Amino acid sequence: MSSWISHFSTSHPVPFTILALSVACFIGILIGNIRFKGLSMGIAGVLFSSLILGHFGATPNAHILEFVRDFGLVLFVYAIGIKVGPGFFRSLRKRGLVLNILAVTIVLSGAAIAVLISKVLGIDIVAAVGIFSGATTNTPSLGATQETLKTLAIVGDRATLPTLGYAVCYPFGIIGIILVMMILRALRRVNLDDDIAEVTEQDKLAAALERRNVEITALPAEGVSAEKISLQYQITISRILLPGQVSPTVVTPGTTIHPGAVVLAVGTPEKLDGFVSAAGRKSEADLMSMPGPVVFRRMVVTREDLSGKTLGELRLEYGDDVTITRVQRQDIEIVAHPLLKLQFGDVIQAVGHEENLAVVERVIGNSKEALNHLNLVPVFIGITIGVLIGMIPVPVPGVPSPIKLGLAGGSLVTALIFGHFGCIGRMSWTMPAAANNALKDLGITLFLAAVGLKAGGRFIETLMDGAGLVWMGCGAIITFVPLFVVGLFASIVLKMNFVRICGLVSGSMTDPPALSFATSMTRSDTPVISYATVYPITMICRIIIVQVILLVFE
Repeated sequence: MSSWISHFSTSHPVPFTILALSVACFIGILIGNIRFKGLSMGIAGVLFSSLILGHFGATPNAHILEFVRDFGLVLFVYAIGIKVGPGFFRSLRKRGLVLNILAVTIVLSGAAIAVLISKVLGIDIVAAVGIFSGATTNTPSLGATQETLKTLAIVGDRATLPTLGYAVCYPFGIIGIILVMMILRALRRVNLDDDIAEVTEQDKLAAALERRNVEITALPAEGVSAEKISLQYQITISRILLPGQVSPTVVTPGTTIHPGAVVLAVGTPEKLDGFVSAAGRKSEADLMSMPGPVVFRRMVVTREDLSGKTLGELRLEYGDDVTITRVQRQDIEIVAHPLLKLQFGDVIQAVGHEENLAVVERVIGNSKEALNHLNLVPVFIGITIGVLIGMIPVPVPGVPSPIKLGLAGGSLVTALIFGHFGCIGRMSWTMPAAANNALKDLGITLFLAAVGLKAGGRFIETLMDGAGLVWMGCGAIITFVPLFVVGLFASIVLKMNFVRICGLVSGSMTDPPALSFATSMTRSDTPVISYATVYPITMICRIIIVQVILLVFE
């Protein structure tokens, strides 16, 4: 059997590689979908299926595998960067800054433990970074390790050590995160209902946009234009009820607001409080529920030529009979204002008469077909720039060789920047959610299959001998100690809500299965907020730190 496989791989290298990758991927996905008590291996199942196939001799051409591995990694990290980019810099403010400092502490302490274990136990530093990647369930750091090994000209059996260390330590990486959450909950005697109520109220006050009915009593008698009010108080006024009217009308930029009117304003609680204090008082009237011809609709920007245009420019196309009150971009809600630049995929909320809203719909597109279409031009431009940036050597004091972000790091940084800006000129860098997920899943699946097939020849041997068991124990320490210590510090010293801590520990490991467990245990989606806040910084740190370890200690 093995001789037939060897002959097939030698005589037909390309078909054999495609066949081996496909078999590894579909078996691994099936394994990853198996759930036990709510947990599953997820996409990591592909790594284990490919390791087993590699063990039985399904080892394709090494050069083809390297290409598939690197290209898959680039697709994966680029898709991640575009997805989290819009909220990346926003996450560094206020509460997000504290969460990111804690997440970086977890990363650095785990790396320090990996180096210490390598020195004390005599474990090859090349294997130690693989153990570190597996113990922290971070696949891109494994990719960065593979790239750095090429830079250091490390080849042969030694070059497979990171993948073996990753595979041996990955299972407890997932279990260890969950154990930390369970132990912290027991030690701190957490009342989940109270914590969920507290954090929900905090998030509501911190960020969510809301509507408020306001009776105008303190504006000048001659009135003030709605546009001036919007710019001054950073809110949007969508409807107005004049004295004697029974139904509200649409507010346009030129509408003059006089004392005695009741208006419906949209904004953050803080900005609305400022407007109410300055202009009047909260009204008991509910303009949203009053009958009349004014309605609101949610529509999606799907005309690519609108990317980069402001709402003020867009109004020239649909007129002044409709008011756009808010724009949702990814998971962020933004108060609409004339200078706000649109991006492909933005969801706008518009208020007006049906016939006028139909005009807006024609102007912005609102096409499901277009929303599911991926423009590949920006994708490959972004990847090209990312690869070039990743090749730039950056001198770091104390490190003997310059550090490169590499394919993974360069692509991630580029995608974060493009994702943050959304569009440059008329070029839109955003991707439809379905396309982004497909690109991300395809990339990580190809990467894991390639590294598994290459390292599979030594996996069972490593797992069964004494070295594999030692690696597993070391990985458990790297997983557990930083998470537990930082989690306990956040709970006792910082008085951080347990629900947020769950998102923090999951995000600091960039681990979706742990996040799934956290949301299930807390019966809340709130951990997702902390997870998304620390995810980008954690990802970049883990990609860079493995390179630093190898360049300093190898």
